[in-house]
Amino acid sequence: MKRKVIPVIIFFTLAFIWGHSLVPRQASADESVFFLKILYPVLSIIVGKNGVTIHLVRKTAHFTEYFILGTEFRLYQNLRYSDTEAARAMTSDAGAACAMTSDAGTAWAMNSDADAACRMTSEKSHHIMKKICHLVHGRMLTAVRFAFYIAFIDETIQIFSGRGPQIADVWLDVLGAFCGAAIASLLSARPGRHGYIQWE
Repeated sequence: MKRKVIPVIIFFTLAFIWGHSLVPRQASADESVFFLKILYPVLSIIVGKNGVTIHLVRKTAHFTEYFILGTEFRLYQNLRYSDTEAARAMTSDAGAACAMTSDAGTAWAMNSDADAACRMTSEKSHHIMKKICHLVHGRMLTAVRFAFYIAFIDETIQIFSGRGPQIADVWLDVLGAFCGAAIASLLSARPGRHGYIQWE
């Protein structure tokens, strides 16, 4: 059920983002003023009364939209790959069990406390580095790349609506998506074997 719901939510999020890019300049400015009045009490506490501007409201909107999009896409990735990874983990565990049974030399070496400690330290370091690389270069990179494409199209649409596209907005959007995807990754992480962190 979730696999069908989240893509629909992503679709409506994209429609909202791109739909706002089609709004004419004056209508967009009026909308920014409207939200400025609503958000002023909160933003004035954070950045001070003199720091609350329409520019801040617009950039905050950019970041928030793509923060939500990055979170949604990362959750979709978790649902999509969870079953595949579960099957892969079962296969890997079975292979490891066979290897441990057949490799008498390895089992004998683990009887030595010193050798076992060195082996566990090495495996733990390798595991942590592997997970970090997986997080940054795997699905996280895919989520950020997805956000970049969406943001690029978003700014391109603004050319046709009479609003000036900005490269800075693209990078702000990508940053928002990265933060959303990163938080979704942290929230979906769970304890694995031997106390390691297992990323979804």
